Amino acid sequence: MPRKMKLSSEAKENCRILYLANAIPAGNLSSEEQSLLGKKAGYYCDMFQLLQDIGLNVSAASDFTALLKCPESYEYVFTLLNRAQFRNSEAFASSICEYLGVPYLGAHPETRTVMDSKQLAKLFCNRIGIPTPAWKTYRDIETLNIPPDFPGPYFIKPLSGADSFAVDSSSLQGDWAGAKQHCQSLFHRIEEVVVEQFVNGINVTTPAIGGMKPWILPSLIIETELEGNIQTSAHKLYDDGNRVKTVLDDSTVIQQVETYVAQLYDELSPIDYCRTDFRLDPSTGKTWFLEMNISCNLDYGSSFIVGASAAGLTRIDVVEHVLYESFRRQNLRT
Repeated sequence: MPRKMKLSSEAKENCRILYLANAIPAGNLSSEEQSLLGKKAGYYCDMFQLLQDIGLNVSAASDFTALLKCPESYEYVFTLLNRAQFRNSEAFASSICEYLGVPYLGAHPETRTVMDSKQLAKLFCNRIGIPTPAWKTYRDIETLNIPPDFPGPYFIKPLSGADSFAVDSSSLQGDWAGAKQHCQSLFHRIEEVVVEQFVNGINVTTPAIGGMKPWILPSLIIETELEGNIQTSAHKLYDDGNRVKTVLDDSTVIQQVETYVAQLYDELSPIDYCRTDFRLDPSTGKTWFLEMNISCNLDYGSSFIVGASAAGLTRIDVVEHVLYESFRRQNLRT
C-alpha cells in the first residue's frame, strides 16, 4: 500500500488557492439553484471548510470571474465547478488554467473532455480493449426513427452530466417503443441522449488517487431498491430511496476492475483522483465500463470516502494526499 502524504506547513501557508464550486459559504443560492444542487450545496460549502481545516491559504468563488480578472493572485485552483451553463463546462476550468499557467486540480482538458462524454469515453475504452455495453447516441427526435442495432432492455441517460442527471426509474425500458418515448421526453430538457444495452447485474465502483500512477482503493458494490439496481439522481442528490454500499470481496472481479483502472491511468494520466463505475454481470463474472468520474464527490458517505475508509484513510487524509500528489506533479512546493 502506498504511504499517505501530508503537505508541509510552508506549502499550506504559502500556496494561494482559489476554490471554485457551484456553492460557497458566502454565496446566496436561489431556491431553484438549491433545488438543482440538492445536498451538493452543503457538500461544496463543507469542502471549503475542510480545506481551511487542513490549514490551507484558500479563498472561494462560485464562477470564473476572480480567476480571469486576476490570475496572478492564485498559485493553484481547486475546482469542483460543474454544470455551468455551457457545453463542456467541466473541461473549461482546466482549459483556462492551462491558458493562464495556473496549476489546478483534476486532469488535462482533453482527458476531461473525453471522460465527461459518455460516447467518447466508450469509444476510447473500446479502442484500448476495455469492454462497454453496446450503445447508440441520439441527438434529436428525427434520429429516433432508426432503432439501435442491439436488443433491449435499454438504459437511457444524457450524453454528459454528473450525479445521474435526468436518470430515474423510467430510464430503464424493456423495449424500443418505451425507450423511444422516453428519449422524446428527454429532448425537452437536454440535447443529446445515450441509449445503452442494459447490463442486468450490480454496480461496482472503484476509487483511485494519484497524479501519474494510481493508488487504487477498495472497490464497492452498490445495490438499490429499484429494478436492475439502477442509481438515480434522486439517490445521489437528495438521498431518496435506498442504496447499500459494501466492500467488494470477489478477488477475480477486484483484479479485473483494478486492471481496467490502471490501464485507464496509463493512457490518460495525470488524473488527481477519480471514481470509475462498472456493471458486473454475476452470471458471467464479466464487468463492463460505464463511466469515469474525475474530481468526483468526496462527501461523507460518498462511494469514494467509503472505499477510502476501508483502506484506513480519513476524508482529510484523502484530500491532503490528493493535493500533495497534484502539487508535486505541477512543481509546487509540497
